[in-house]
Amino acid sequence: MNTLPILIRREFWEYRSLWQAPLWAAGLLLLAILMGLLGLARVQIGDGASDQLNVVGGTLTGSVMGTAALLMLVGSTVIGSYLLDCLYAERRDRSILFWKSLPVSDERTVLTKFLVALVIVPLGVYAVEVLTHLVGALMLLSLRGSWSFMVEGWTVGGWLRAQGSLLGSILVTLLWYAPYAAYLMLGSVYARRAPMLTVILPPLVLGMGERLIFGTSHISVFLFQRLAPVAHPIEGLMRPGLWLGLVLTAAMLWGVVRLRRYRDDT
Repeated sequence: MNTLPILIRREFWEYRSLWQAPLWAAGLLLLAILMGLLGLARVQIGDGASDQLNVVGGTLTGSVMGTAALLMLVGSTVIGSYLLDCLYAERRDRSILFWKSLPVSDERTVLTKFLVALVIVPLGVYAVEVLTHLVGALMLLSLRGSWSFMVEGWTVGGWLRAQGSLLGSILVTLLWYAPYAAYLMLGSVYARRAPMLTVILPPLVLGMGERLIFGTSHISVFLFQRLAPVAHPIEGLMRPGLWLGLVLTAAMLWGVVRLRRYRDDT
């Protein structure tokens, strides 16, 4: 019996915000677009003004990236909260005793949670972004009159290229962020209380120690630079730091499995 689909459903059942939050964000965004279009339909502008606004209004790639940025921000917040809580909560409420009684290994449980956070939810958010932008574009296309310049230059091919570029950036960025995801899981499985504090303290102490002893800030700069998303997928894949980060991710996940195996608070 393949237990992976069951384990994945378990995560979405226990952490419903993983799928509810992006859908709520998309719904609110579409509502805001609809209200904005209803307001624009009553406004008439001159030819000179439309020429000036055309540069902004007709930017297809910009609108795709803007929609994705909002939904990914919501998704990232939910994923971060999930990673911090997913292994700590099962010890806090003692449900780990039930899950360990089932014929499911610690390796499979940990990798399932990592897969949900780093692959399934981000790709689900991307799918929501595609549908949201498509519906928003169709609503914009229905606008007539002097505001029609906002969709000039929009083509199906251009939309597909913009979405493909976005997907490539997302996939490489997920690989780039993998060490952070594994580190959050490590903090979640290690902490006996306050996993957020457990995660924040080590880099904070290291950064402050480096500043006080050496007068430099290399650790802090490195950690903040690592938070920057990958804009160009091919360039991102060629960074040595990405592959070294994946090796570090594998090591931390091994540590998570080992800690979960022996740390059940019994």
